[in-house]
Amino acid sequence: MSDEQFQKFYWPTLKAVMVGLAGAGCVPACFVEGGYNQRLDYLAETADIRCMYLFDRTDMSKAREVLGGKVCIAGGFPVSLILTGTVDQVEEETKKLIDVAAADKGYILSIGCALDEAKHDTMKAFVETGKTHGTYSSVAVRK
Repeated sequence: MSDEQFQKFYWPTLKAVMVGLAGAGCVPACFVEGGYNQRLDYLAETADIRCMYLFDRTDMSKAREVLGGKVCIAGGFPVSLILTGTVDQVEEETKKLIDVAAADKGYILSIGCALDEAKHDTMKAFVETGKTHGTYSSVAVRK
């Protein structure tokens, strides 16, 4: 869809749904499929509500730059690496993603899309690296 179509048809409806859900006491979590690098400023318009965006193929350093401290961001890990990569590659990419996306502690480490099957060793490397390389703190709840 073109940026013009996104701006006119898609975004106003999605934003209204998210704001409505937040107003009803929910925390909307939106799966952002594909790459959203050029549309991150739209997502920043929801900074006044509690929400989360789970990214598929978006540049997570750009997502943190635009959305960090405003909304919760998640995902961005390439599921293809879990399926085809080595343990060392998965560990390296996991560390890199945490360093890039979690600088303001508003990040949830996650793969970027659904995963039906995985190699045991690479999935374990992803989880264990997240546990050892991530920084965890108590959650601050905005009112």
